[in-house]
Amino acid sequence: MLPVISLGFELPFSFFFCLPRQPMTLASRTRLNCIEQAWAYIDRILDGPDGLKVLLCDDATCNIISVVYSQHQLLQHNVVLVDMLNNREHYPMKHLHCIIFCRPSPSSLACVYRELAEGNFASFSLYFSHLLESNIVQSLANADLLNLTRALNEVYLDFVPLTEYVTIAQLKPTTLRSMASPIVNPITYSQWDSASLDRMTEAIVGLMLMTNRRPAIRYRGGNKVAEKLAKLVAGKVKTVHQSFPDLKAKESVLVILDRMDDPITALVMPWTYEAMIHEIIGFQYGNEVTIDDPDAKPEERVHVLTAHTDPFFAQHRYDDYGQVCIAVSELVKAYKALNNFDRNSVSLDEIKSFMNRFPEARKQSAQVTRHCGLASQLVTEVNGRNLTHLSVLEQEFLTSGNVTEHYRNDG
Repeated sequence: MLPVISLGFELPFSFFFCLPRQPMTLASRTRLNCIEQAWAYIDRILDGPDGLKVLLCDDATCNIISVVYSQHQLLQHNVVLVDMLNNREHYPMKHLHCIIFCRPSPSSLACVYRELAEGNFASFSLYFSHLLESNIVQSLANADLLNLTRALNEVYLDFVPLTEYVTIAQLKPTTLRSMASPIVNPITYSQWDSASLDRMTEAIVGLMLMTNRRPAIRYRGGNKVAEKLAKLVAGKVKTVHQSFPDLKAKESVLVILDRMDDPITALVMPWTYEAMIHEIIGFQYGNEVTIDDPDAKPEERVHVLTAHTDPFFAQHRYDDYGQVCIAVSELVKAYKALNNFDRNSVSLDEIKSFMNRFPEARKQSAQVTRHCGLASQLVTEVNGRNLTHLSVLEQEFLTSGNVTEHYRNDG
């Protein structure tokens, strides 16, 4: 089976980029892992100049940084300030080097031109998350009146990696175009505007450039939007291939799927840990979870849940509900065993041993608090909403057409 990267857009479409199985070298693993590739790109962006740095982002790239990069990682690269590119409150900081990471959109480019003209920093390094037109490069050169630009690069990170193999372009459904002709079925989004399709095309091409692949494109016949998107991607691929002729052809497949082709799966209650959190509690900003517990402290309600920072979540994210409850119970027992201070008398050697492993104990304490809170809320929701019974009914609806029996079970 081919390794798959899913590129979603918070729209009723999914895009699966199937890559050929390769020898398990470090390069091939990095290419297949969106999180690791994003780290490599951001490391490259921040490794440039020595000394203290300021990072300016637009809305799109700020979301990318916040999801895949931690504050600790930023500090390791001497980034002391992260700010929005469109913030007009900048005051001169000539002792700091400025790194700008943004999409080459008209609004972001206007802000870049303004920053270069004002020259509030010692120097500038410019990184754009998509391909630049030659006229944009010329405009950037014209705006740099003080000759402060040290680097200008394209970084093909035009989407937000949520997991190792799932990314999203953070594009919300757009309103249907105002048309005189009636729309038969608006839920199919059969009248998408060109801006939405262009944005999706750019994100797909960005993934193609990131993986160094020129895929064959497949979509379901009869789906007008999928067909239009496929043609846009194919046209962009031809243009890109002129600039990057070394892209490997016919070694991967881009499959464009319409959620409307399978409306049932999304309606069935999921029972694995990560899917239940997504369905019942919900993720904010890609990886942030807020626990609804009035008795918990404010800092204990909001948690960042990622596989690369939470070993327990990485191990059990695909386990079912029962296995997760057992694993959380064992996690609590292990934490109690690590901090065995239940007795009245504790020797100095035991205190010394505890202090030596205090960072580990503190980290495990946060992990226990996080997953106990999540498991507790999941149990409360499952019992309060009778989800086990509803899940049985959902599966019966899918496998049986006996409506009378369904009504009887529902009663």
